[in-house]
Amino acid sequence: MESPQPSLDPSRSSSGPFRRFLHTILGMAAFCAFALIVWPGLVALTMPGVDLRNAAATAQIRFGAFAALGLTMVARMLVSPGKRRTKHSLAWEAFASEIGGTFTEEKRSIDKLGWRGGPAVRWVMQGAPIRLSNCADNGGAAKTNLLAEIHLAQGFQFQLFAQNFITKALMSPRLWNLILAGVKQQAGQGVGAEEGVRLVQRMSFLAGKDLTIGDAEFDAAFLLKTDDESRARDLFSDAGVRHWLRELNAVSKGWGFSMMAADGSDGHRLSLQGPGVVLDPNALKAAHALMGATIERLERRNAPQHGGKRAA
Repeated sequence: MESPQPSLDPSRSSSGPFRRFLHTILGMAAFCAFALIVWPGLVALTMPGVDLRNAAATAQIRFGAFAALGLTMVARMLVSPGKRRTKHSLAWEAFASEIGGTFTEEKRSIDKLGWRGGPAVRWVMQGAPIRLSNCADNGGAAKTNLLAEIHLAQGFQFQLFAQNFITKALMSPRLWNLILAGVKQQAGQGVGAEEGVRLVQRMSFLAGKDLTIGDAEFDAAFLLKTDDESRARDLFSDAGVRHWLRELNAVSKGWGFSMMAADGSDGHRLSLQGPGVVLDPNALKAAHALMGATIERLERRNAPQHGGKRAA
């Protein structure tokens, strides 16, 4: 029997409408009490007989308002309806339930690249832990990312995008030759020299030519670059990998698929990244299946050792 799925209606919560109404009324009462503390003269609007020239009367008003503020704030906390669920949380929790993953709400944080945290889903496929999360850069552009850390007996790297005018321009050899030349020049000037040299070595394949795998439909739809043509062709010759790439591209545009060497380790990061916060269950299903098909193919051909060292 299938487990019940969470509702995707963000207006629904565990608290009833009366609780939310009472929470609002108490908030208004707290605001009025605070206003009387700041300006006791407001009481004269409803009680003209009060002599506010009397300091004792003013003190009593402030004391009563302060007590009322404290009581209404405590009562408001007790009847709090709780945080309303967002469409983002509900959609990803439903996805986690469907695939048997674990849904969490991670603490928000910010680093040099932008915002991190919020809803996340974790699961394991073919022994590889995978994490679905989202982030936003400093300009506010959100991205959805599926990330798996894998260890390959014979590692390689690739970058794949749907082929269009923009991706052709961004992945052109001329542009990447300029970028890598700039990084190399900085490294030669002693600005992060070692890191710069490693980065140039790791990214140099992006300045190379596009790879075709011999499937006319695939080669027309996708732009692929790699540092190992044989292994990349083997991976993308898999019918399951190609199928789910096409399915994902059909239901959601703008995804990028990559496997890159991880910094400071012998592992690789298999990453599938899409624009915005992806809520479409069909897109999430296709992304989940693509990660699974890719890891399965790598498992058969490259013997990845998840969470361990490369095989000798």
